[in-house]
Amino acid sequence: MTYSIPDDKQINHPPERFINDASWNSDSLPTDARPVQVFVIDRKGSFVIPFPVVYCSGKWRNASDKVELVAKVGGWRKLVNGRRP
Repeated sequence: MTYSIPDDKQINHPPERFINDASWNSDSLPTDARPVQVFVIDRKGSFVIPFPVVYCSGKWRNASDKVELVAKVGGWRKLVNGRRP
């Protein structure tokens, strides 16, 4: 099973909006399996995934149900107290 977000549920922004924000990490992957926030890039632009995500076993997954996220992740940032910064 994989998880994808329907086009009508996306709020798209130019990728530069996230890449130029220093709180997003685009150069490395998380080193532990703690939940993080990610933004993804698709053909229309980029958007923040509306739920916590973990990176484990070489795949991005929904933190609660472990369903694989099928998307091009452009960056990630740590959650603060389980919430986005």
